[in-house]
Amino acid sequence: ENMHNMEYLYIGGNSYNSSLPETFAQLNSLRYFYADYTDLLGDLSVLKTPENNTELYELWIDRNPKITGNIPQELGNYSKLASLSLTDMDLTGEVPTELGNLVRMEQMWLFGNRLEGQIPSELALMTKLKRLELENNDFEFSMPWQICQNKFTTGKLQVLGADCAEPVEVFCPTPQCCTCCGDACLGRARKFQDGGIQSGAEKKDPIEGNETRRTLLSERKERRHSRHLARRGKHQRRLKDPAEFKVVVEHKKKRLGFAANQDRLLSRRG
Repeated sequence: ENMHNMEYLYIGGNSYNSSLPETFAQLNSLRYFYADYTDLLGDLSVLKTPENNTELYELWIDRNPKITGNIPQELGNYSKLASLSLTDMDLTGEVPTELGNLVRMEQMWLFGNRLEGQIPSELALMTKLKRLELENNDFEFSMPWQICQNKFTTGKLQVLGADCAEPVEVFCPTPQCCTCCGDACLGRARKFQDGGIQSGAEKKDPIEGNETRRTLLSERKERRHSRHLARRGKHQRRLKDPAEFKVVVEHKKKRLGFAANQDRLLSRRG
């Protein structure tokens, strides 16, 4: 409580078995915060007071599978936040559209949770973004073309990861949009996370051979397989209904036509 001038805090590798303390909001000068492998519990409600952490620049809370709940929409009000990593936890719900307000954001990892719904197109408002990894979640539908545009027009978005491998859960408008799919993204993400953007943590990654990690991957694989079977069953039932069958066909035509049009546009630019 008496560390108001602290700018750097790394608590990784410990076992707290408690939630993030409310005193986190009192660290007014904090710029870099890292809490990986800490057995944290509860949710991320402590992040709902961005007015108290106005200097926060890099926030990594990774590999704490007992952290549940949603990503707070207030996270979009951390005006100086440029690096965010909330991975390998049990976060649910949709990604808040308010994250698009993080105009200084350069790298964001949200993989390894149970986030669902549509990937919000508002993430494209983060025009400085170089890396966005969303794989190993429960997202559906297509990657918003606005996000792909940041890769093609500005060239700043270099890595875009999603669940675009078989079974496809997130459809990428063009093959050039998503740079990696599913588990193929994770190795590069961890390698990149060895250090922060500037003077961030020199994080060591003890993940190889880690039993907890193997358990998480196994559970995630089973969950994705069950979800795929459920969707395939739903799809087969729709095909038996003439009205639903027409909807499915029209949607497929529209999706394939959209991808073809974008490929033609890209070839013209090339």
